[in-house]
Amino acid sequence: MKVQAVARTGAALPSDALSERWNIAESTEFAITPGCEYIVFGITCVSGLFWYYILDDRNLGYPVWHPCALFEVKDGTIPSWWIANYFPHYLNERSGVSIISFPEWAADALFYEKLFDGDSAALAAFNVEVERQSSI
Repeated sequence: MKVQAVARTGAALPSDALSERWNIAESTEFAITPGCEYIVFGITCVSGLFWYYILDDRNLGYPVWHPCALFEVKDGTIPSWWIANYFPHYLNERSGVSIISFPEWAADALFYEKLFDGDSAALAAFNVEVERQSSI
């Protein structure tokens, strides 16, 4: 799946995407470049909003979530190997999170944290996915 950035600030988001909890205000600048394409490595829905996990302009080595309203879908094909999952009580006792991504991520509620922390198995799985999607 590929998306193209159309905006980079919170001012382009619907009001329900602005959130003190997520530190997103109209003045928030996201590390994306309008006009550039990005590969989507996961899609999540949190509090009724969809987010794309992409390798943004900071080149952190792991994907970062960005509100989907900042993008236009260029190729909406979901990879055939991706799966969907739901983790209840992920954020708190009353709120869960949905994820659509490659199996290693979608099957493990802690995969993103492992990736962020530099876990070798998580990084290896992610790098396989980067290679796989880059060849499409």
